[in-house]
Amino acid sequence: MQHTSIDYFLLHLSLIEGIGPATTMRIMERISIEQIDQLYTMSTQELASRCSLSLTQAQTIATGLADTSLLERECEVITKNSILWMTVATADYPTLLKHIYAPPPVVYWRGILPRTQHAIAVVGSRNATPYGQRVIDRVLPDIIQAGGTIISGGALGIDTIAHRKSLELGGNTTVVLGSGLLHCYPHANKKLFQAIVDAGGCLMSPFAPNIQPYPGNFPARNRIIAGLAQITLVVQASQKSGALITAQYALDQGREVMAVPGPIDDPLSEGCNTLIAQGATVVTNASPILQALGLSPQIAQQQQPKVTAPADDIPPVQIAAILTPEGKLLKMCKEPHSIDELIDAALVDTPDQLVQLLFDLQLAGKIQQDFTGRWQTDL
Repeated sequence: MQHTSIDYFLLHLSLIEGIGPATTMRIMERISIEQIDQLYTMSTQELASRCSLSLTQAQTIATGLADTSLLERECEVITKNSILWMTVATADYPTLLKHIYAPPPVVYWRGILPRTQHAIAVVGSRNATPYGQRVIDRVLPDIIQAGGTIISGGALGIDTIAHRKSLELGGNTTVVLGSGLLHCYPHANKKLFQAIVDAGGCLMSPFAPNIQPYPGNFPARNRIIAGLAQITLVVQASQKSGALITAQYALDQGREVMAVPGPIDDPLSEGCNTLIAQGATVVTNASPILQALGLSPQIAQQQQPKVTAPADDIPPVQIAAILTPEGKLLKMCKEPHSIDELIDAALVDTPDQLVQLLFDLQLAGKIQQDFTGRWQTDL
């Protein structure tokens, strides 16, 4: 990728401590490309006047630009470690990210830049439970197979589960780090990050390569995760969590937020249930996400087992009821049954498997509990 003088100026500016994206964009709005070189020779007063900066900001920038070793050292690190980088002035800069308020002036990456046309941010708790895994297994495959890009933060928990599911299905996924590319965090995901790059995904950061994973970096990381995606999906989040911060950034950026509901007595569902109460789209399967992304579900290529109908032409639904635990359960629940009655019927091997099956069918809208706690279906 060829870089221009404005790219190097933005890179230099990003290395000056205390100068963030908002200040950078203010400068870019007031200075033409042809005037960039003049910034290196402007006085503090002129810089403040021309760029609508305070004298303190102008002095910080003037001092930083005078230190050309800042830029030289950074370019050496980038070259030595074969790190790719681009600025907001670069043609390939992700379109969705460019249109948020104060986009990161410089983005570093390894791999292949994400396709953001059909991108969804998937965020959630680092303390994900088996329920979170089941949600990912239920919702993401159809999106991945339809060509959707999965954006997340590479953290343990839901982020990791989402990235792994994309890899497993040959999909496209991007990790946005809260540290520089030379200090990937968490360290436990080092092999995962390399696997993502090797598979044609992307490892991205708005921080210079040698920046450590400081706590203050992660809100900025979350803003970029939301900025790269059309939709932010929240899976398991407490009331005070980074996932909700990401959701708020998505709302601030005019993007859609969706959430997976959860048990009302589970702290990891409080954030999701609150988002839903505030108007977030409820997600129990891939359909609302596919629709919002403008994607069509892909028909599975696996050959379905053939079932030969008996001579009396039993309808296919009834055949399924005869052959599968799910079918048997739905057939039995034409009349209300308690959980104990269902366990006694030995439809599956263990009570835990029965509970899991009931939960999956409830999420799919095929079965429900009445006010007495008994299970029934209208199918």
